[in-house]
Amino acid sequence: AKNARILRDKKPESIPALSFTSDATAVGDGIMTMSLMPTNSVEYIVKQMVSDGVRSFIIMAPDSNSGKIMAGTAKDAATIYNVPLSGIFYYTEQNAESIKIHYRIHKNYQKQHH
Repeated sequence: AKNARILRDKKPESIPALSFTSDATAVGDGIMTMSLMPTNSVEYIVKQMVSDGVRSFIIMAPDSNSGKIMAGTAKDAATIYNVPLSGIFYYTEQNAESIKIHYRIHKNYQKQHH
C-alpha cells in the first residue's frame, strides 16, 4: 500500500497505474487495483446473512484503522439490506480478555432488552 501511495503521488496524472494493493486508501487518482477489496467481501457477507434469514447481528472488529473501516462497511451494509445491528464492539488485538469482556457486555444487554 505504501508503494501504491508513493506511485500515486509521483506518477504523471495522464498515466493510470494498476496495483495489487487491497488498501482502499492507496487507490484513486489514477491508481486502480486488481485485488478484491476486503470491504466488498464484508458487504457480500452481510447480504448473504440476510438471504440466510439473519434478523440482526453484532460487529466485532479490532480497534484499529482497518477494523473501523471494515465495521463501518458492515454497518453501511446493514442499513442497505435493512438488517438491524445489535451492537458494534472494538476489541484489542491479540487480547482474548478484551473479546470476552465485549461478549459479556453484549450478553447482559441482550438479557435486559429481550
